[in-house]
Amino acid sequence: MSTTLVNTLSTGSNGATLTTGNTAGTGQNAADAIQTGGGFGSVTFDSTHVHSPDTLSCKITPASTTFTYFQWSTSLGGGLNPFTQLWFRQYLYFTANPAALVGVLKLEHVATQTCQIAITTGGQVRALDGGNGGIFTTTASIALNQFIRIEGFCIGDPSVGQVEVKLFNSADSTTPTETKTSAANVNTTGTMGTGQWGCPSFIGSLTDPYWQADIGVSDAGYLGPTNPASYTGGVNPALFP
Repeated sequence: MSTTLVNTLSTGSNGATLTTGNTAGTGQNAADAIQTGGGFGSVTFDSTHVHSPDTLSCKITPASTTFTYFQWSTSLGGGLNPFTQLWFRQYLYFTANPAALVGVLKLEHVATQTCQIAITTGGQVRALDGGNGGIFTTTASIALNQFIRIEGFCIGDPSVGQVEVKLFNSADSTTPTETKTSAANVNTTGTMGTGQWGCPSFIGSLTDPYWQADIGVSDAGYLGPTNPASYTGGVNPALFP
């Protein structure tokens, strides 16, 4: 049986900190944990920038040396690490390119990174391996002051791992702005059981907020956009042959 987890990040009230309780709801897979960097950073529901038709999104306000993120662990098998391959989705809104390289999504084997997706100071999307080494960086930069979408997959293995990333500057398009795929020779540690969306790793000093929405992970294939006219959400691998 396949596993697919999704969350709009819009189920709470404006300004409230995300919790395992207020991220639940119809059609939503609640967080197994929320990390706020010991209270120095914050992960809050916010109405400033939203991905339609939702009225809230998740505002990530990182602290300079702490992590702030939404996590699925138990829901993904946690320490059992049942997944050799996982596909991920994240909508992001940046008002400016980050002042330092910032991780926005991480998959893990136990508590060890398999791959991480980051945004560079130039706005490009960078994939990192299990040791935080760069795998590739997109040529295209993310569009600012609008939601964009990042999708991709990670195959977890210490010697024949692989990562793919698709950047969609038109957030709900089925045609990527750019696709980058690594060779199948990357160190991505091993099978996966944890995913973190937000600011899951201290790569550089960053305190400027950014927003995320409509996150997802699946072992069945690409999730696709959430609300184009011809699409109603969920897993749809046919969109990405």
